[in-house]
Amino acid sequence: MALYTLEAIQHKLTLSLGGLLLFALLTGGDYDKGTPGCGRVVAAGLAKCGYGDQLLNAINSNEDFDIFAPRFRDQIRAELREDLQGQLETRHPSLANQFPDDFPKREIIDLYTKPVISDFHNNTVLTSDWKSRGPSIAKITQFCYDNLGWKTESVLKTNLQSHLWEGVFLQMLFSVRHIVLDHK
Repeated sequence: MALYTLEAIQHKLTLSLGGLLLFALLTGGDYDKGTPGCGRVVAAGLAKCGYGDQLLNAINSNEDFDIFAPRFRDQIRAELREDLQGQLETRHPSLANQFPDDFPKREIIDLYTKPVISDFHNNTVLTSDWKSRGPSIAKITQFCYDNLGWKTESVLKTNLQSHLWEGVFLQMLFSVRHIVLDHK
């Protein structure tokens, strides 16, 4: 089992929080497909140039995004064309020429920086007293049976134990930790 923390990821990748945001915006993630033609190496290079920090600072300081975004795009395009800071290993003029005019999308940035968490059943925003509930092993098993072709008991047992158990166990530990802390 591996535990990933923001600090460990930042240290390993030598990227700041802003750099991680820019990396996700360029390569794609949960909310967007990213920038066509921009791979992980180029995205990491641009993030190491400090553009992600610049973006995060603009967002956090409520800078006028309509003024900031075109300037920001121009800086990234110039970096791609010239490798001004030496973080890209090579120049990328074709990527600079096709770099999207709508980058970065404010709504995608907001999804990463201000995620909305809601209660599925009541459609309300959750508060700090929200308690998670355990996964439904029966429903997960039925899903795997119906959609993944795990049709025999032995296949279900083997796959669920190797792919599901660690997550269920961690969720159980997390729940217990919060219950103990709540009673102190």
